[in-house]
Amino acid sequence: MKKLFLILLIIISFGCSKDDNTEANPQTETFELTTESNSVMPQRFVIVTTNITLGQNNYTGTFGGQDIELYKSSDNELIFTVPEINSGNQILELEIDDKIGSLDFQVSENNVQDPNSVITTELINPINSMSQDINDYLTSNSFSQEVTSSLNSANQIINDFLTKFNTLSDDEKMEVAKFYNANPLFTTDFLNVASRNSMTGNSDYDCFNVNSKRVVLTTVTVLGFVAALPSLNAAGPLGSVTAAVGFIAGVYAAHSILSAAHELLINECFLPFKHALSDSFGNSNDFEVNNDSFHNFTITAKDRHIIASDISNSNTVVAFTIEKMNLVKSKWNTLKSGVNNIISSTSNWFSSWFGSSSSSYEPISYDYDDIPESSEEIDSEGDSKFITIEDFPSDVNVEVNVASDNSISLKLTADESTLPRTVTGKIKYNDGDFSTEDEFSITLNAFELSGIWKWNQLEDMVCPDATFSAGIIEQIQFFEDGTYSSSAGYIGNYVLSGNSLSLEWTSDVFYTGELVCPDGSTDSSNYTITNSFQGNLAGEVFEGNMTRSRNYLDSFCYPDFSCSSSSMLSRL
Repeated sequence: MKKLFLILLIIISFGCSKDDNTEANPQTETFELTTESNSVMPQRFVIVTTNITLGQNNYTGTFGGQDIELYKSSDNELIFTVPEINSGNQILELEIDDKIGSLDFQVSENNVQDPNSVITTELINPINSMSQDINDYLTSNSFSQEVTSSLNSANQIINDFLTKFNTLSDDEKMEVAKFYNANPLFTTDFLNVASRNSMTGNSDYDCFNVNSKRVVLTTVTVLGFVAALPSLNAAGPLGSVTAAVGFIAGVYAAHSILSAAHELLINECFLPFKHALSDSFGNSNDFEVNNDSFHNFTITAKDRHIIASDISNSNTVVAFTIEKMNLVKSKWNTLKSGVNNIISSTSNWFSSWFGSSSSSYEPISYDYDDIPESSEEIDSEGDSKFITIEDFPSDVNVEVNVASDNSISLKLTADESTLPRTVTGKIKYNDGDFSTEDEFSITLNAFELSGIWKWNQLEDMVCPDATFSAGIIEQIQFFEDGTYSSSAGYIGNYVLSGNSLSLEWTSDVFYTGELVCPDGSTDSSNYTITNSFQGNLAGEVFEGNMTRSRNYLDSFCYPDFSCSSSSMLSRL
């Protein structure tokens, strides 16, 4: 079935006249004839391949004893239509250059019980589907003048065809139904409308996904049509004129979709080709982190348009798209001139079927350029839900949490006796449609608290006796013996357990002075202020809470109190 689209060579090519110079000359020398399928039915167009070079454009032969015309579609291929003939075994016989070729066929009845169903499935639904693609292009995109004109003209030719088709008699529709029952031109191979699957990947790349599918779904129509172009100026098609007009309308629509998809794929649609991590210092590789501690990384992506070398892309969809676009490119100029000859004529079978309306269809003017060798690259945010971190050494434990739509929290844990140590892993992207793998390295260091840190209160702390504004409180120096000192003169002990840090200091004793109690009496007490911090290591900082407590040392009419605020310790 994959060559059925070459059928139009007969539909629109030579008339029914025979070549009187090809009378049979009985002799014994033969040549070989082969075909893809020997099971046929009346009105079915069949391609036969010979083992000799064809020197004429058309030949006369017989099928089951009936005279038929065969038409050249390539140097060693001919196309013919199966005539109305009895079912059963029938023989094709052909004489070329005083040699005889023959081939057996099994003919079945072209029986159409429900012509409307056949027409809907094989002609109307595919054309409507292309019309839907065209309308989507016109409402959702901006194109060059050539593409816009072809889309509008394709819409018009489809509408004109469907309008007139709806006025046909039942007998005329039966003729069309039998033609498409024998020749399912629009529902063969990739043109099957049921194969238009919905996308499940990253919506950022819908532009490529949509237009790639449209290229694949319409290429077969255009390439099959090219074989008929040498005969486009013939007097008229054999068989159903309406069926032939419908096919040409579909091909014109297919060309406009291919033009629009080509323009978008080269200039507008992006696909991912690289992903990376970025830390808070702007590094995109050779990171340094603390062992057994979570660190936040932003995901970045590099995107580009398709390029010529994508014919070898590991993504089979991308490679297949480039292959189809290259095929269209190789046939485009022939297609353009041939289609323009048909739709521009005011006196051929095509214009006669349409009437005066055909004169307004725009000739094809779009140039289907080669796919560029290179492309611009753009940086974009990555998508954390499609990211995995893998392929680190087996003795390094990896934990990954999604921090946001475009960031992750990553913790690597190795035996501290092996540190410091540089390890290599991969950031992998896979959205179901596209995948990338990119390597990066991280140096793992054993965490050391010793040194000077700054204590930053992140929000105002409102206490009963005062409000303490957000900002840097003081500096703290940690010592390896488990003690610390602050720039305010406080000293104390700290506890570092895994990634958790706790410390506190208590002020000297203060005196309240005489205060009025809630019952009106007066009272006083000595008190201390205790400041404490508890937090967890997050990358290079400890995030947690600072608590300020007032503790009365004597019996007093007011209770002890405490207040807190979020705080952070970061290394100077």
